[in-house]
Amino acid sequence: MHKRYHRILLPMLRLLLAMVSKSSRDQSVITGKVVNYLCHHRRAFEFLLSDDVSGVNVTVLQEMKYFTSLLYALAKAGPPKTGYPAGVSISNLFGFDTLVFSLLTRYKDPTAWKKRLVALSTKDQKDAQNIATNLDGEYTQLELRAWDDIVQMLCSALDLSLLASESPNSSNLPDQRGLVYPVDSTKVFRPRFTWLMALSAGDETNFSFGQRYPSLGSLAVVLAHSLKGSQVLLRERQRLSNFYQTPTLLTKEDLSKLQLSSELEGEGWVELTQSQRQLVAHNVISDHLQINQKRTLRTLHSTGLALYLMWRHLNYYLGSSDSTVGFVDPLTELAALTREEQTSTRDALAQLTRPPANQQHGLKMEALTLLQPVLVQLDQLDAMNEPINEIGAHHQLVFIQRALRKMKDLLYDQSLVS
Repeated sequence: MHKRYHRILLPMLRLLLAMVSKSSRDQSVITGKVVNYLCHHRRAFEFLLSDDVSGVNVTVLQEMKYFTSLLYALAKAGPPKTGYPAGVSISNLFGFDTLVFSLLTRYKDPTAWKKRLVALSTKDQKDAQNIATNLDGEYTQLELRAWDDIVQMLCSALDLSLLASESPNSSNLPDQRGLVYPVDSTKVFRPRFTWLMALSAGDETNFSFGQRYPSLGSLAVVLAHSLKGSQVLLRERQRLSNFYQTPTLLTKEDLSKLQLSSELEGEGWVELTQSQRQLVAHNVISDHLQINQKRTLRTLHSTGLALYLMWRHLNYYLGSSDSTVGFVDPLTELAALTREEQTSTRDALAQLTRPPANQQHGLKMEALTLLQPVLVQLDQLDAMNEPINEIGAHHQLVFIQRALRKMKDLLYDQSLVS
């Protein structure tokens, strides 16, 4: 039964995303119908995307990627003329906030899933045997495909987290994909990450669903792994750029690795002269550079968003009672829940309110201890891009540096909770 539904889910999500993303006079009508469809089948989507904790396959990861991208496209498209269905808004991500935050928490470390990947198709089994030439050769082709899908899903989940935390004034939100970030934002703020910084015992290997309110500790893991991915990709881009400009630098080992990415195999490759192999390698490197650029922009995007969300929440949790304009008290959400739900949710919602003054100093010290190594590495990102001068990456890095200055000012401010 599961397999039959998964066979139709992926093409359906692709179609819905294309419909919502395509600009037309009927955009508002299409948006309304898609939102209604998703809400009507909400439990089915949650069931299909909350896969077995023992393993995961690239088909499910692709479904998660397209689903979160669809939610983000719907949010950016704006409300339909008839409005959203009752109880549905951007602030609760059309009723899918629990699913989105569960995905973000579960896949906060994209590398943790390497050993849990299940190869289903013949292509998956073949890719599981081939070592990828990208990312320092640490991944098989199957693992790299999964890593790509998880990173793209995290980007959309972080985008949605930002939309949810700055609702209901979402109509004036900047275009996140266009890199116009509200670093000095005074919009209505609704914290979505609890102020707990330390991960609980076993949290790194806890892949369960149902975390409606993720912690800042989980967000810190997303930030650290997004940063690591950016560093690896920038180093790889510099290495590929050097080979592209000077193919003679390629060693026999480099050429043999690049052969795996070319269409020439066996005798076809052996018959080529050294100069012909370098020409083939030159073309393959060009393809790798294009793929690398897309991956770099994604990891930098998720790095910037995670850093901004971390600063935005800490700025509230460590600030004075009137430091946030239009703050929405999360405890108001209790009124809409049943008595049983209130009991299980009250503690989490309490951790979304500003901690008492006697706990704020401890929170600041925890944040400083956890984030200081990350802040040092973020400082070095800009220098890693200088030899490459990648324009798209430069724009991303400008935002990261702005958010980094905000974070440093906050954590090193002696007047706060001293």
